[in-house]
Amino acid sequence: MRRAKRSSPGAAPILVAAILIFWASPLIADEGGSAPTIDKDSVLLLQTAILPGALAKGSDDSLASYSSALLSSLARGLREAGFTVKLGEGTVRPGVSENEAGSAMAASAGCGWAAYSVLSLNGYRLSYRISFYESESGGLAAADSFTAVAGLGVFALIDESTARVAARAKEAKKGLAAPRRAVGYRVRIASSDEGASVSMDNSVGTDAFPLGTIAGGELELPYFPFLIGDKLSLTLSAPSRRAQRVEIVLGEEAPILRAPALPLSVRAAFYASAQQWERLLGAGGGYRLYLERDWSYFFAEDQIFADVDFQSGAIPFVHDELWSGFGWYLILPPESRLRFGLQVGVGYLSTLATSGGAAQVFFSDLALRPADFYAEWELNSAHAIRLGLSSSYSLGTGSAGLLGRGWVFAGIPAISLAWMWER
Repeated sequence: MRRAKRSSPGAAPILVAAILIFWASPLIADEGGSAPTIDKDSVLLLQTAILPGALAKGSDDSLASYSSALLSSLARGLREAGFTVKLGEGTVRPGVSENEAGSAMAASAGCGWAAYSVLSLNGYRLSYRISFYESESGGLAAADSFTAVAGLGVFALIDESTARVAARAKEAKKGLAAPRRAVGYRVRIASSDEGASVSMDNSVGTDAFPLGTIAGGELELPYFPFLIGDKLSLTLSAPSRRAQRVEIVLGEEAPILRAPALPLSVRAAFYASAQQWERLLGAGGGYRLYLERDWSYFFAEDQIFADVDFQSGAIPFVHDELWSGFGWYLILPPESRLRFGLQVGVGYLSTLATSGGAAQVFFSDLALRPADFYAEWELNSAHAIRLGLSSSYSLGTGSAGLLGRGWVFAGIPAISLAWMWER
């Protein structure tokens, strides 16, 4: 008997199946959500987030113009830095996950970077910040912030900020500056000064960036993309109190920054002083009444000292100088430990000869103190050390005076050291 031959499948069906699989594979991959190719030269520019604030009357249009200017300036700066800019239709909510949300939107659009900005107008103070993230890692590559009085001058500041961000972004694209991980928390500050304002020092400008006020003993700061290891410098201020600066280095865990109580602004001060050379044998004291707390004041002081020549036949004298005038701190804010100032005043100088054989026993002179420079070092909220350097000019009062017209002590400046009690 013959054996039946086993039939084998034809080649045509196999070929057809292969062709179908080849053409269907892209469709299957798309349904599975294949990741788009990331373009390292492109950046997704998200819409500027507007934070609510106490808007000034008629400021809605101004806020829109600032937002548009910030967005267009940032786009222009990034294009000039060599990026292809894609405008995103949406924005992300400011918060601890803004880098994740922005980076995810950029990655889904095939962009290697995400540019994000936040803007607020509180009264007449405009504040904004710009962040530039890498889409794959979510790391922060560039950032800038500023606050200023709203007006035409803000547009120039915006251009400067976006130029700085674009320059740092260009370095990150070239691999010259690696993106760094931003903190994933919001900082809280605890304070006993209810209603105190909290601000952050500007990285570039001279104004402070307002963050909010203490309510219920604390304030949770608005989110900022700080980096691990950043030093955060905050200033607390309140009416009739001295502003205080607190600093903290940010770590992995969310910190609670406890601020010391704000001391009262100085309303008055008393001080005791001693001087050198001819005035060493004596002491003095004074009083300040502040016209503007911590800045300008009226002063009155009295200095009494002996003048002894220690030579045979010399007549010892006792001098008393009564001065009054005005003083100002020149530079550095009240919260600074070291401050410099200037006083000007007029004085009544009286002299008593202690020897009964003198032809004239009592003398009186009028003098000016055109320049009294000093430096003060704050020990704490109630005590300070003052080092002064002053010269006085006698007006000359004829026979009633001991001094003629000219600089007292031949113009040699007097150095004084004082201990101050402030309240």
